Amino acid sequence: KVTLRHICQTFTEGAPRIQQVFISLLNFLIQNEGNKCYALLAEEKTLIPHLISLLDHSSLVIRGKCLLSFYLLFKTNLKWMMALSEPKFGPLLDRLNRDAYRYVQCCLIHLLDLVTELIPIILTHIEDELMDIHKA
Repeated sequence: KVTLRHICQTFTEGAPRIQQVFISLLNFLIQNEGNKCYALLAEEKTLIPHLISLLDHSSLVIRGKCLLSFYLLFKTNLKWMMALSEPKFGPLLDRLNRDAYRYVQCCLIHLLDLVTELIPIILTHIEDELMDIHKA
């Protein structure tokens, strides 16, 4: 039986080909189950740190798939955007912006486009919350 904890451990300890497979499994789970698996994913505290560390991997496929993991997480639930506050996340995205491989560049562009789309939605949520607090 493969658990989410096992998947996360494989992100740091497994061979690159196995890491690719497990990132693909994670992406499949996020894409097909979405909010249904939010609690399970949020419960695993090492998920985001391990995905962030894989953004610095030597394999371009792993870097790209990790960017797609963040894309899917952000698209599924806005709460995942808290990953942007991780200290290593910004500098890694900046470094990936200069990545020589087109695949990684395309994955990064899609992630940044999504973040750009979500910011007005987040601001609207914040505004609504502030209005509710002000009314109370």
